Amino acid sequence: MKPLPSTALSGFSARRPCQALVAYVQCFWWWQTGDEVPTQLLHPDGARGLLFNFGAPLLANGQPLPQAALCSTPVLTSTQLAVTGRTKVFGVRFLPGVGGLFLGDNLSAFSGVGIAASTLATHQALAWQLAEPWAQQQAVMEAWLLNALSSGTPITPPVQHMLAAIHRQQGQGSIGALSRDIGLSLRQTERQFKRQVGLGAKQYSRLCRVAVARQQLKAGALATSVAMANGYSDQAHFIHDFKAVTGLTPGNYLANVRARQRI
Repeated sequence: MKPLPSTALSGFSARRPCQALVAYVQCFWWWQTGDEVPTQLLHPDGARGLLFNFGAPLLANGQPLPQAALCSTPVLTSTQLAVTGRTKVFGVRFLPGVGGLFLGDNLSAFSGVGIAASTLATHQALAWQLAEPWAQQQAVMEAWLLNALSSGTPITPPVQHMLAAIHRQQGQGSIGALSRDIGLSLRQTERQFKRQVGLGAKQYSRLCRVAVARQQLKAGALATSVAMANGYSDQAHFIHDFKAVTGLTPGNYLANVRARQRI
């Protein structure tokens, strides 16, 4: 399986799923290091995931997370992730809107909490299978996911069409217009979207818009140009949205990125 491009985070790697899972899984990832690691900012993308912690406890926004099976749910703001010792984590990141196939509707109550202990006994049992051997984790996880596909909650086609349209328009399109395109009222769209994705369509659009802006800033574009390119009527509106999602102004975000690159 071909690895994904590496990141600047020490000890982190990611791999693509098998062909049968490419419509559902963004990637499998590993984070293993004994080095001291600065606090990481995890920016929201509207997706769900499972992670299995076999190392030192993790802190999410200063709160300790339990060991073993954890669920990450859609959030509207960035999460500060810190480690307390030797890191050894394995995870799977789903594509937005399809996590319910594997995590179940009972996890909808966790939407918005970020990372929390899974209440499903099957996930805790899976953690035991994944503990060792480390090299076989992706194969074990893929087998579990393929089996879960046959019994998961069906996804709603209109929501999938809406997700694709939001991505094509990079979060700048009118949700009302997109709703009419798929033959639903705005209220129906928001209800179905929130049930399947865990966020409202407007909320998800803002995450996409800010994600595009983050990439443009890292590529060297000026904040004023980024605001215009992403359809913001003025700089103040852009800064407000950007800070609401990342917790940082565009300038502070870029300074933070450059500081991490120097480290």
